[in-house]
Amino acid sequence: MSPRPGGKRAPADLARVIMSSLETDPATMSTVDRGACERRDAEDPLAPYRDRFEFPSGVIYLDGNSLGPLPVGAAAAVVDAVQQQ
Repeated sequence: MSPRPGGKRAPADLARVIMSSLETDPATMSTVDRGACERRDAEDPLAPYRDRFEFPSGVIYLDGNSLGPLPVGAAAAVVDAVQQQ
């Protein structure tokens, strides 16, 4: 994997790095499959907080580079503030 000018990796190189990290669990060196992911989701201590946010329907939310999805009730609170104040 050779860096591009400026030290950046080519998108294909990054994709290979990401895919290799997804295919193997470093703790067990076993293949990570859907069942393993579902078990991790079930064991996630933060899972109960998911219901506090409005996720777009039918969309897998992966954006960790934003403020995140709106908290439940935030849009209504903004509308109320605009109309009432």
